[in-house]
Amino acid sequence: VRDYGIGIAPDALPRIFDRSYRGPEAAAHATGLGLGLTIAAEIVTRHGGTIAATPADGRGTVFTVRLPRHAGATPSAPGEEQTGPSYAAASGEDRRPA
Repeated sequence: VRDYGIGIAPDALPRIFDRSYRGPEAAAHATGLGLGLTIAAEIVTRHGGTIAATPADGRGTVFTVRLPRHAGATPSAPGEEQTGPSYAAASGEDRRPA
């Protein structure tokens, strides 16, 4: 996902997923509590994935989310429990129970 906002300073990148952290640029230009990226990272992590941010050429930021694919999965109806093979981490190692 790419945004075309004010961007993130390189020295702020290591902290952007920290709870309530807001870089100086964000604090000056936008309202908020600094929870959005923390929540996004928690959701992705709980699904066995990764999230990363990279400054975009020119303006903005590119966010990359990688989620493991459930091998052999078939779509289930809402409320129906999914059964089958375990999820694999993005690297293909570290298998976790579904």
